[in-house]
Amino acid sequence: MKYFLLFLYVFLISLHAGGQYRFTHFDSNKGLSNGSVQCILQDSEGYIWIGTQDGLNKFDGYTFTVFRFKEDDTLTLSDSFILSLTEDALGNLWVGTRNGLNSLNKQSGKIKRYYESGKEKHLFQNPYTSLSTDWLNRIWFEHEGHGLYYNPSTKMIEKAPLPDSLVVIPVSDKDKKIWLCSLTGEIFRVDSNMKLTKLDFPMAEKKAIAGLVCASIDGKGIMWLAEGNEIQLFNTHTGRLLHNRISLPNPILNLSHDNQGNTWISSSEGLYRINNYTWEHITNNESDHKSIPPGAVKCTYEDRDGNLWVGTGTVGISIYIPEQSKFKILHSSIYNDAVWSVYQDRNDILWVGTSSVLLRYKLKNPSLSSEVNPEKDISQQRKIRLMPNVKTNIFSLTQDQEGNIWAGTSGYGIFILNEGGNILHLRGTKRIV
Repeated sequence: MKYFLLFLYVFLISLHAGGQYRFTHFDSNKGLSNGSVQCILQDSEGYIWIGTQDGLNKFDGYTFTVFRFKEDDTLTLSDSFILSLTEDALGNLWVGTRNGLNSLNKQSGKIKRYYESGKEKHLFQNPYTSLSTDWLNRIWFEHEGHGLYYNPSTKMIEKAPLPDSLVVIPVSDKDKKIWLCSLTGEIFRVDSNMKLTKLDFPMAEKKAIAGLVCASIDGKGIMWLAEGNEIQLFNTHTGRLLHNRISLPNPILNLSHDNQGNTWISSSEGLYRINNYTWEHITNNESDHKSIPPGAVKCTYEDRDGNLWVGTGTVGISIYIPEQSKFKILHSSIYNDAVWSVYQDRNDILWVGTSSVLLRYKLKNPSLSSEVNPEKDISQQRKIRLMPNVKTNIFSLTQDQEGNIWAGTSGYGIFILNEGGNILHLRGTKRIV
């Protein structure tokens, strides 16, 4: 005999394309400051920070604390439109906004604003994006097409020694080494003492990575360079481009990598998971409120527990917890009630106690493995009403040595059924008030 008590929490899985991805959602109704999420970061203390178009959110697992710009308070963020986040070695949070760079001392709560020049304080569109922290605790970012960094030694914003005409995006690898990728197809490695090593490519290869939108380096040292709906791969160890070019149906907005070797692509229409150069498109299912929301995905982030945080363009945060995908959901057309108890008998008949009836399933494949469709795997299904015209909560199920099923109810006693589902005896049927 096998017990399936865990089914009480999640009793089934939708099996349409992408249905194995079940998301938990947080939006403005649950405390998030805004539905358009631009960036996500987990800090060294475990808190999740979420940058939106209207405020920086600190999430402790229960509630959101929101930081915003206040016009008459210079100790607040320089702007409420958050674009990028990183944390330095001292635990300070760095926040790139639509207008200015900020550091947040999480212990004191104090915020300090930074600008490349003083005149920028009065500009409306003055974005600081693509923040990264290097091995020397310098904060790198892209601003007006330039590769800049905050130098903690001089406490100044300084510029990488590159021509002003060269537009670059800084990217960090797992060792916190910085790479500068240009829109004209050039890649520079930042060595010690700010020495830049330029990697030369044939003109055809430069054209292949020109027009860069975003870039990221995975755990194996492969740089993913996205432009439009295509991705070019670059090996940072060998300094050569790979010929595994990937094309997707939709424009790419962002990308990130997890510890299982997956690359997650944020797109204008849903989310893509790429593994071994094969992609899977995860989109909204209108009939499933646990599916990914419709529309654009702006960013993704894997936390230290392996959960994937997905920032959407309009409806907030969605969290994919891989452990939950181990549960299979069995959709049935014969009931729509709460499930209180589940039992699999010695003949592999599945009995389900609900808030109104007892369900009996005969399964073709009793294991209910992930490779089969549980809906098609049912050879027989029967709805058993224990009392005529009365909804009966069935809280417990078991089987005796003779093979009979015992069903414990709330207020109507115990019902004994044979293996076919016919009621044999009633015990203690008097209604308990």
